Amino acid sequence: SDIRAADPGWQEICGFGASLSRPVLHGDRIYGLSSKEAPRFRVVAADIVDPSREWKTVLPASPLVLTSLGAANDALYIQALDGGISRLLRLPYDGVKAQALTLPFQGTIREFVAAPQDRGVLVRLASWTHPSTWLAYDPGSGHFLDLGWDPVPGADFSDCAGLEVHDGLEGHRDA
Repeated sequence: SDIRAADPGWQEICGFGASLSRPVLHGDRIYGLSSKEAPRFRVVAADIVDPSREWKTVLPASPLVLTSLGAANDALYIQALDGGISRLLRLPYDGVKAQALTLPFQGTIREFVAAPQDRGVLVRLASWTHPSTWLAYDPGSGHFLDLGWDPVPGADFSDCAGLEVHDGLEGHRDA
Protein backbone atom coordinates (compact mmCIF):
# COMPACT_ATOMS: atom_id res chain seq x y z
CA SER A 1 0.00 0.00 0.00
CA ASP A 2 0.96 3.64 -0.43
CA ILE A 3 2.45 5.39 2.64
CA ARG A 4 0.82 8.64 1.47
CA ALA A 5 -2.65 7.08 1.41
CA ALA A 6 -5.20 7.79 4.11
CA ASP A 7 -4.70 4.23 5.34
CA PRO A 8 -1.07 3.30 4.63
CA GLY A 9 -1.61 -0.31 5.73
CA TRP A 10 0.56 -0.43 8.83
CA GLN A 11 1.45 -3.92 10.00
CA GLU A 12 2.50 -4.87 13.50
CA ILE A 13 6.01 -6.33 13.53
CA CYS A 14 5.83 -7.64 17.07
CA GLY A 15 3.61 -7.27 20.08
CA PHE A 16 4.48 -6.33 23.63
CA GLY A 17 4.74 -10.03 24.54
CA ALA A 18 7.83 -10.45 22.34
CA SER A 19 9.84 -8.39 24.87
CA LEU A 20 11.83 -6.96 21.96
CA SER A 21 14.18 -3.98 22.18
CA ARG A 22 16.90 -2.33 20.07
CA PRO A 23 15.49 -3.42 16.67
CA VAL A 24 17.71 -3.07 13.59
CA LEU A 25 17.08 -3.97 9.93
CA HIS A 26 19.25 -5.75 7.42
CA GLY A 27 17.57 -6.48 4.09
CA ASP A 28 14.24 -8.18 4.77
CA ARG A 29 15.24 -9.29 8.27
CA ILE A 30 14.68 -7.51 11.53
CA TYR A 31 16.92 -8.28 14.50
CA GLY A 32 16.38 -7.36 18.12
CA LEU A 33 17.26 -8.11 21.71
CA SER A 34 14.66 -10.21 23.49
CA SER A 35 14.40 -10.62 27.25
CA LYS A 36 11.69 -13.26 26.88
CA GLU A 37 13.02 -16.26 28.83
CA ALA A 38 16.45 -14.56 28.73
CA PRO A 39 17.05 -11.99 31.51
CA ARG A 40 20.48 -11.13 30.03
CA PHE A 41 18.93 -10.99 26.56
CA ARG A 42 19.28 -13.05 23.40
CA VAL A 43 19.33 -11.93 19.77
CA VAL A 44 16.28 -12.87 17.71
CA ALA A 45 15.44 -12.35 14.04
CA ALA A 46 12.39 -12.50 11.80
CA ASP A 47 11.59 -11.98 8.14
CA ILE A 48 9.61 -8.73 7.87
CA VAL A 49 8.01 -9.85 4.58
CA ASP A 50 6.68 -13.13 6.05
CA PRO A 51 3.26 -12.49 7.60
CA SER A 52 3.80 -15.20 10.24
CA ARG A 53 6.93 -13.38 11.47
CA GLU A 54 8.27 -16.26 13.47
CA TRP A 55 11.05 -14.98 15.76
CA LYS A 56 14.08 -17.27 15.77
CA THR A 57 17.02 -17.09 18.15
CA VAL A 58 20.23 -16.28 16.26
CA LEU A 59 22.38 -15.74 19.38
CA PRO A 60 21.23 -17.51 22.56
CA ALA A 61 21.46 -16.03 26.04
CA SER A 62 24.81 -16.42 27.78
CA PRO A 63 26.62 -15.06 30.85
CA LEU A 64 27.12 -11.82 28.87
CA VAL A 65 24.50 -9.07 29.21
CA LEU A 66 23.61 -7.99 25.66
CA THR A 67 23.02 -4.22 25.53
CA SER A 68 22.88 -3.01 21.92
CA LEU A 69 22.84 -4.07 18.26
CA GLY A 70 24.20 -2.55 15.09
CA ALA A 71 23.49 -3.74 11.55
CA ALA A 72 26.45 -3.17 9.23
CA ASN A 73 26.80 -4.39 5.66
CA ASP A 74 28.92 -7.42 6.63
CA ALA A 75 27.51 -8.55 9.97
CA LEU A 76 25.43 -7.82 13.02
CA TYR A 77 27.52 -6.25 15.79
CA ILE A 78 26.45 -6.85 19.38
CA GLN A 79 27.57 -4.79 22.35
CA ALA A 80 27.67 -6.70 25.64
CA LEU A 81 28.80 -6.41 29.25
CA ASP A 82 30.90 -8.94 31.13
CA GLY A 83 31.20 -7.96 34.80
CA GLY A 84 30.98 -4.28 33.86
CA ILE A 85 33.59 -4.53 31.08
CA SER A 86 32.35 -3.92 27.53
CA ARG A 87 32.62 -6.68 24.96
CA LEU A 88 31.87 -6.62 21.24
CA LEU A 89 30.59 -9.58 19.23
CA ARG A 90 30.35 -9.98 15.46
CA LEU A 91 27.64 -12.24 14.03
CA PRO A 92 27.86 -12.72 10.23
CA TYR A 93 24.50 -12.83 8.46
CA ASP A 94 25.32 -16.21 6.92
CA GLY A 95 24.72 -17.90 10.27
CA VAL A 96 28.35 -18.55 11.16
CA LYS A 97 29.01 -18.61 14.90
CA ALA A 98 29.38 -15.24 16.66
CA GLN A 99 32.96 -14.08 17.12
CA ALA A 100 34.17 -12.15 20.19
CA LEU A 101 36.25 -9.24 18.91
CA THR A 102 39.39 -8.32 20.86
CA LEU A 103 39.21 -4.66 21.77
CA PRO A 104 42.59 -2.83 22.04
CA PHE A 105 42.06 -2.39 25.81
CA GLN A 106 39.45 -3.28 28.40
CA GLY A 107 36.98 -0.55 29.17
CA THR A 108 33.56 0.85 28.41
CA ILE A 109 32.11 1.26 24.95
CA ARG A 110 30.63 4.76 25.26
CA GLU A 111 29.34 4.98 21.69
CA PHE A 112 28.67 2.35 19.06
CA VAL A 113 27.85 3.02 15.38
CA ALA A 114 27.12 0.56 12.59
CA ALA A 115 25.76 1.64 9.21
CA PRO A 116 23.98 -0.70 6.77
CA GLN A 117 26.01 0.60 3.82
CA ASP A 118 29.40 0.15 5.54
CA ARG A 119 31.46 -2.85 6.62
CA GLY A 120 32.63 -2.94 10.23
CA VAL A 121 31.71 -0.76 13.17
CA LEU A 122 32.86 2.38 14.96
CA VAL A 123 33.23 2.41 18.75
CA ARG A 124 34.32 5.00 21.28
CA LEU A 125 36.14 3.10 24.02
CA ALA A 126 37.45 4.48 27.34
CA SER A 127 38.68 3.17 30.70
CA TRP A 128 40.16 4.44 33.95
CA THR A 129 43.66 4.16 32.48
CA HIS A 130 43.00 4.91 28.79
CA PRO A 131 41.48 8.12 27.44
CA SER A 132 38.42 8.06 25.24
CA THR A 133 39.39 6.66 21.83
CA TRP A 134 37.37 6.36 18.61
CA LEU A 135 38.16 3.07 16.86
CA ALA A 136 37.10 1.57 13.53
CA TYR A 137 36.87 -2.21 13.19
CA ASP A 138 37.95 -3.54 9.78
CA PRO A 139 36.44 -7.02 9.22
CA GLY A 140 38.91 -7.66 6.38
CA SER A 141 41.96 -7.43 8.63
CA GLY A 142 40.22 -8.26 11.91
CA HIS A 143 41.85 -5.23 13.56
CA PHE A 144 40.78 -1.97 15.16
CA LEU A 145 42.23 1.31 13.92
CA ASP A 146 42.54 4.36 16.19
CA LEU A 147 40.87 7.15 14.21
CA GLY A 148 42.68 9.91 16.14
CA TRP A 149 39.46 11.86 16.65
CA ASP A 150 39.93 12.43 20.38
CA PRO A 151 42.43 14.94 21.78
CA VAL A 152 45.48 13.45 23.50
CA PRO A 153 45.28 14.22 27.24
CA GLY A 154 48.05 16.18 28.93
CA ALA A 155 48.30 13.60 31.72
CA ASP A 156 50.39 10.44 31.39
CA PHE A 157 48.45 7.35 32.48
CA SER A 158 51.10 4.80 31.48
CA ASP A 159 52.05 4.10 35.12
CA CYS A 160 48.42 3.64 36.19
CA ALA A 161 46.70 0.29 36.50
CA GLY A 162 43.08 -0.64 37.04
CA LEU A 163 42.20 -3.68 39.11
CA GLU A 164 39.07 -5.67 38.33
CA VAL A 165 37.46 -7.26 41.39
CA HIS A 166 34.69 -9.88 41.31
CA ASP A 167 32.96 -10.85 44.55
CA GLY A 168 35.93 -9.63 46.58
CA LEU A 169 38.44 -11.74 44.63
CA GLU A 170 41.18 -10.08 42.61
CA GLY A 171 40.81 -10.52 38.89
CA HIS A 172 42.28 -8.93 35.77
CA ARG A 173 44.82 -6.09 35.94
CA ASP A 174 44.40 -3.39 33.30
CA ALA A 175 47.85 -1.86 32.77
